[in-house]
Amino acid sequence: MLSQYKPGMDGEEFRLRAKEVIDYMVHYRDTAFKRPVIELNILKSKVADLNKFIPLTVPTHGQDSFKDVLKDLDEFIVPRLLSWDHPHFFGYFPAGNTYPTILADMLSDIYNNIGFSWSSGPALTELEMIMMDWWGE
Repeated sequence: MLSQYKPGMDGEEFRLRAKEVIDYMVHYRDTAFKRPVIELNILKSKVADLNKFIPLTVPTHGQDSFKDVLKDLDEFIVPRLLSWDHPHFFGYFPAGNTYPTILADMLSDIYNNIGFSWSSGPALTELEMIMMDWWGE
């Protein structure tokens, strides 16, 4: 039953963690130019090495603190990313992670509405049609 569903965190903890994530995001975006597009040793190795740092079996409990989650993200994941949002990366296509698009994604995430077709998301489909007409002008 839906009334018995217990999420991993309540609204107050979400608010607290979301503020931490926003601070993390702003710091990441505002310091992008200080990091390489990709760590050269990762690019040269061409070998997946996350299994050295992340358990190969499902953990029985989560991190002790949210700060540990962000620390692990910085230590193990971020250095292995190809930073599409980096000011010196000009491949593929532009990343949609400006501050306005991040806010739009956050709002979109809370509704969790997928606009496959009009019947699955009438407002999304109609909004898309209006905006495509704008682009057409």
